[in-house]
Amino acid sequence: MWTFSSKYPIKRLEEIIGQTYDYIVVGGGTAGSALASRLGEGTDATVLLLERGSYCDGFKSQIPLVSIANGDYAVHRMSTPESGAGGRPVEILSAETLGGTSRMNGMIYTRGAQAYYDLWSQSASEWSWADVEPFFKNVERTVSLHQTSHLESDIYPFLERSANKLGLLSERSVNKPGSPAVGHFNLDLTIDPKGCRQSALHAYLPKAIAIQRQDYLHICTDVIVSRLDLDPLCGLARGVFVHTSGARNPKPHLISARREIVLTAGAICSPQILQLSGIGPRPTLESMGIPVVRDLQGVGSHLGDHPLIPVSIEVPIEDSMQQLQDSFLQMIKHAVLYLVAGKGWLKSALDRGIFFNTSHLDQETGLLREPEEKPYSNKAEYLPDAEIIVLPIGSPSTKNPGKGLVSLQLCLLQLRSTGSIQVTSLDATESPQVKLNMMHDPEDREVARKALRFTLHLAEEFVHHSGYPKTSRIFYHPGNSSEDEWNEDDWRSVPDACLDEYIEKNVVSSYHLTSSCHMASEEEGGVVDGQLRVHGFKNLRISDASVLPSVPLTHPMAAVYMVAERCADFIKKTWS
Repeated sequence: MWTFSSKYPIKRLEEIIGQTYDYIVVGGGTAGSALASRLGEGTDATVLLLERGSYCDGFKSQIPLVSIANGDYAVHRMSTPESGAGGRPVEILSAETLGGTSRMNGMIYTRGAQAYYDLWSQSASEWSWADVEPFFKNVERTVSLHQTSHLESDIYPFLERSANKLGLLSERSVNKPGSPAVGHFNLDLTIDPKGCRQSALHAYLPKAIAIQRQDYLHICTDVIVSRLDLDPLCGLARGVFVHTSGARNPKPHLISARREIVLTAGAICSPQILQLSGIGPRPTLESMGIPVVRDLQGVGSHLGDHPLIPVSIEVPIEDSMQQLQDSFLQMIKHAVLYLVAGKGWLKSALDRGIFFNTSHLDQETGLLREPEEKPYSNKAEYLPDAEIIVLPIGSPSTKNPGKGLVSLQLCLLQLRSTGSIQVTSLDATESPQVKLNMMHDPEDREVARKALRFTLHLAEEFVHHSGYPKTSRIFYHPGNSSEDEWNEDDWRSVPDACLDEYIEKNVVSSYHLTSSCHMASEEEGGVVDGQLRVHGFKNLRISDASVLPSVPLTHPMAAVYMVAERCADFIKKTWS
């Protein structure tokens, strides 16, 4: 039978009840798809991949722009009310489907600076840049990377010129060996040669591979792992209790593991599964009536994220993606361009990024001080603490219909504030409490003010001095409504109180949740050791964003892929 005529091989829960597998991978998202694929490369072991979402792979989900933050598999959660966001809850977006958040994120693939991983190695000695670089290369032999050369909007060269004027160098790629850690960069996007989004599903578990391995790699969707079957005396995880998602009063079924169980359910659900299984802080477990299997204080703590603060510039609508929302004809035009030539707005949206460190800013001039040497990525003093993502539409896009807007999305990278994940129900289908503690630490507030002033200065430079030949103005800004003018040098005079008010009103999550089961010693509050094993257990690992020692100083997708590759290597060496 031809592969293209076959269905994607999905197992029903009834087909796997009572079975025993060598490896069970819990969560079929970005990390889980990659890990299950690597563990299933040989025929000497059986692998079960469990995913709570459905399998779906329609054409719309493969169109880069259309699929961003979109899809039937999108899951919308709300944080607790955040004091740093003016007391309002903050939306958190993720995806529950094979491929996970790689199916709907901005597709930005950035490894992060070398010095960041060398800092990791202070708490996890096996995770220096020299240790992890080979696994990034493994990822990049599997995942297609694309840079957009032709951009639909005329704003980009003038924004780059403005960034250069404020002291930032331009570099072709943030991932190129030897590239500086800060500057204006073309971004690598996970787009395949056909111009389609390449998610973890398509890179690691495409239909051809799933069919080829279906005798020993089983993929079961629409199931929920309610808890783990643990043997604390022996320090072993014996299996998982699973039930069908959406069922009323479901009966959990045990599926056993011969060798290992790996949680890849993400920064929210991996700590939730551990806590429901009796692994976590004793007060949390006892308050819920959960028998304490292991008192592990770090489970659910140390949650990291990147707060996002938008500044908007009004430009002619032909230089903004808003034209697609306002004009049916423009949408049809760009749909045809994409389908026929693989071009147009639908190809990509987040193509350029600006990384900088606020400690290098001259507070009088608003310029970045010129370093004595090239700001190499292996020097910790050049690690960025902020990024400006250039988004050629308003934020949110539905707020100002008819306006041609461009957003400078300020993303704060090095935060002291951390949050937590805590179960509030014994029902695994219920979301746990997510507390971000956004901007809670006073030092984060100070960095946010400096970074926002720089972003406003960049916007001013673009509007007044870049040579952009069309009419433009700063549209949405601190201290004023969108109808008031923002004058040149206002970046310098706007009071801190206005900046704070603007931040609280507009800050949102970038959906980069990490580190809720972070890698460190148990004494330091860690949950997993350097080989990703949960403290106290020999064959229970975690391999997803939750294990990162801290939120990366860049977009986390590349690091998540790398961790999955590394975990597969650890497991294969253990059982070889």
